[in-house]
Amino acid sequence: MTIRPRGSGLEVDVQVTVAGEKRRYRETIRANLPAAKAFEARVRADLLAGIEPVPHSEHTTASKGLPLKAALEDVWERYWSKGGQARTVRSNMAVCVEFFGEGRDLATISSADLDDFVVWMTRKGYTPSTIRSKHAVMSKAFRHFHRRGNLKTIPSVELPKIGDNLRDRVLTEEEFQTFLAHLPPGADQRRFVALFTLLMDTGARRSELAASRGDAVTGRMLTLRETKTGRTRVVPLTSRAADAWSYLKALDPAHPCDWATSGVVRHAWDYAKNLMGLAGDDGFIPYALRHTCATRLYERTRDLMLVRDWLGHTNVKMTERYAKLAPLSLERARDLLEQ
Repeated sequence: MTIRPRGSGLEVDVQVTVAGEKRRYRETIRANLPAAKAFEARVRADLLAGIEPVPHSEHTTASKGLPLKAALEDVWERYWSKGGQARTVRSNMAVCVEFFGEGRDLATISSADLDDFVVWMTRKGYTPSTIRSKHAVMSKAFRHFHRRGNLKTIPSVELPKIGDNLRDRVLTEEEFQTFLAHLPPGADQRRFVALFTLLMDTGARRSELAASRGDAVTGRMLTLRETKTGRTRVVPLTSRAADAWSYLKALDPAHPCDWATSGVVRHAWDYAKNLMGLAGDDGFIPYALRHTCATRLYERTRDLMLVRDWLGHTNVKMTERYAKLAPLSLERARDLLEQ
């Protein structure tokens, strides 16, 4: 039995096997049998998902109210604190708290409230993809506490679609070289050149490089372990990308890119961008280097699956955007016919 009398309470004892590994949780709680069965179900689900179950005493306390900031902190600690997106998620959490207030009970947030949240973010100038990423924090919290029994329902919301408003800026090689030449002068210039070269030729996210240790490169292969999806991926390096990594590793053998925080990178980027006269180009952002790498890969291979694996997308629909950014030219089609 997984539920048995123990003193004046009930002992919940759950054991599961996942991938040959046994996981067990046991706690004596003061509750009636239906409540104990509900708690047992939550514990079993957590163990199967590889998550440490919340003690029944904490669950009981939480059910009396879920202040938004505390709820988001709980979810962040469980799902995001050790990942490559930890800092980004915290920034998204701050936006949610700014709108709703840190003491707002999660259980009182309705679909209408979420609609207002989307409108507020739109008026602040956030793009559809940014709005969706910030709402994803709320969505994760709703699902987490609903599964645990703290929330009876999960409010729904209609989010803006990513499509026509997608930033699709790509750089030509000439434009990229001009950009590198306009980076801030001084001792750090070569370091920035190396970093942006790596971003351009690997399509990696800044956060993925920043989290990479000195042993991430073996031969000409870069292993990215702390990724947005949580899945390790390996990317081959071009000659100039390999040289860039070697330079950065010589400066810091253990953590070649951990200095590349969002603020530091954006400051150098905007410095060069303004000197190039592109201050009004909203699409000229560091992420454009990832777009450029992906678009070039598709132009030269016409292989969506290859581009998907290179970028680390979990869904090929995310990759299909690059097919639209790199249409087959009529001239190239003619050359193919002649071959």
